[in-house]
Amino acid sequence: MKKAIFTFVFLISFVALQAQLNPINNLGFDQYVAGGGSSCPFSNCFTLSWEAPDTSIQDTLIGYNIYRNSVLFRFQEYTDVGCIEGPPPPCPDADFVSFDQFWMKVTAVYNSSLAESIANDSIYFMGIVTNIDIKHKEKFEIANNPVIRGNSLNIKFLNEINKNVEISVVDYQGQRIRNLQITRESNSIGISTDKLNTGIYIIVLSYEGEIVSKKIMII
Repeated sequence: MKKAIFTFVFLISFVALQAQLNPINNLGFDQYVAGGGSSCPFSNCFTLSWEAPDTSIQDTLIGYNIYRNSVLFRFQEYTDVGCIEGPPPPCPDADFVSFDQFWMKVTAVYNSSLAESIANDSIYFMGIVTNIDIKHKEKFEIANNPVIRGNSLNIKFLNEINKNVEISVVDYQGQRIRNLQITRESNSIGISTDKLNTGIYIIVLSYEGEIVSKKIMII
């Protein structure tokens, strides 16, 4: 009985400590296809970056843990990982990305027994892409985000994208929940959320070799 009580108290103390440790700020990800001669993996240049957490009065920040699908990629002291366009030598972070899809998140690590903050945001990586336009353009916008469960998610197409479009709804675990093929001309589309649970999803649009995505929330 004493052991059970001790374990319970330890878990409560750990959760309380984690809640007091400030997380990182402004997690962001950028990916584009570079021209010939780039040292980026398969010409896919990328940057995952964030800002340091707000000053903690509880502990001292020593660095960051970077995760892919909740698996630790590495610990580091600086606030970005990526490959930018430029000549060789090869990018040292090229092994961070792959043709697989995964979630990225970053936690702040403090010197109290290497305690971690919560991961207050995450970004979905769609995998290394090929044959996409180097000049990025906004392809679609979501009129209602977050969307109330049961209401339609309204997507508006931009830049003359109105047919031969594939739209996917991907859940937080990377599973494709819905897949729609738009073959007729249309400036917008509504997606029912009746059968979707509340939470975070990714809307993925594929059009003429390009893949773009946006995060949505169903509440």
